[in-house]
Amino acid sequence: MIVIVLFILLQVIGLNFGEPVVTEVSERKIPEDGRLNFTELARKYGFRAEEIEVETEDGYLITVFRIRGKKKPVLVVHGMGGSSNTWLLRGKKSLAVALAIEGYDVWCGNVRGNKYGRKHVSLNPDKDDKFWDFSWHEIGLYDWRAIIDRVLKETKESKLNAIGHSQAVTSLLVLLSTKPEYNDKVNLNIALAPVAYLNKIGPGFTQMVKIGPIVFKLLDFLGINELFSENSIEKNLLQLFCTEGYVTKDFCREGIYSWFGDPDGIEAEFFPVIVGQQPAGVSKKILRHYNQVALSGNLAQYDYGVEKNMLLYGTSEPPEYNLSKVTAKMVLLYGENDLVATPTNVEQLASALPNVLYLQAIEKKEWTHTDFTWSKEMDKYLFRHITKLLRKYDW
Repeated sequence: MIVIVLFILLQVIGLNFGEPVVTEVSERKIPEDGRLNFTELARKYGFRAEEIEVETEDGYLITVFRIRGKKKPVLVVHGMGGSSNTWLLRGKKSLAVALAIEGYDVWCGNVRGNKYGRKHVSLNPDKDDKFWDFSWHEIGLYDWRAIIDRVLKETKESKLNAIGHSQAVTSLLVLLSTKPEYNDKVNLNIALAPVAYLNKIGPGFTQMVKIGPIVFKLLDFLGINELFSENSIEKNLLQLFCTEGYVTKDFCREGIYSWFGDPDGIEAEFFPVIVGQQPAGVSKKILRHYNQVALSGNLAQYDYGVEKNMLLYGTSEPPEYNLSKVTAKMVLLYGENDLVATPTNVEQLASALPNVLYLQAIEKKEWTHTDFTWSKEMDKYLFRHITKLLRKYDW
């Protein structure tokens, strides 16, 4: 919800700026790593990345990236509003680099709607509202499925390891519960800050969830389906306000990331790199679906209202996902200071899954939701868990 509030404010402010001016000023203040694409970032840190286009069953065209290695394939997928670039932004301390150094065949996925997934065989994202008619349900049902199948086809393996952050976990749970045969294709799923239940969240999020239905009605009225697209005026304004010389980097860093927990793991000098790369595009329906989960207390399919629910589901309420069907080996890593995937929420998820091998809080008590992707101490606190698990559960 904070994403929506920022979006609306920046849209209003943007009416008083010329977009070319905003773009020029914001780009001047973004460091190189905040402007490079995935292949450029990989090259900068010593690796060659291959670019592969994957077509989903419903016609979305998504670019995934591969850094070849001799070990088993590991598919890494970003959270809400992110992109594959997430896994390279810390340079030599990035997860994709750490996995590549270990020799794994690293695949970094993207999902529909972000800057690497803004294409379709027939729909135009700038003109067709139907393009944006998706939430994390469709990401799981179609995007994860298409990418997994492509990775296995290219590597000639029968299964892969998956690492997902936040929304990536939600959407993978959708796939594994609705298409149970895919449990046999995932050897080990390492879930970082897994988002499923949202019954216990930070106070700021709690308040935003309550006003969510009103905000979404406003977005519907304005005809807004996409938030923070690449090169949009609102994203450029965010970059403008959150770089040195305007509103200070520390103000933005603490103001935005305090919603997710203590921002101290992300130093002020690194923050403009994040602002340059994220958000990378968000669908309104994704946020609305999460808002529904938080209000209802149930991890359920999208609620279209009684009449459409009856047509689609045969019930007045959307059905809950049957997590007992998620039989793939699961590892849940969480932060004790995470205000989204809180310890209570993660423990509820663990109790609903039949095959959790490892439920572990990161040792640093201040660890937050965003520390799993950008903390300056990922190599110290996170990577050893991941590499140990991948070695232990190799096949």
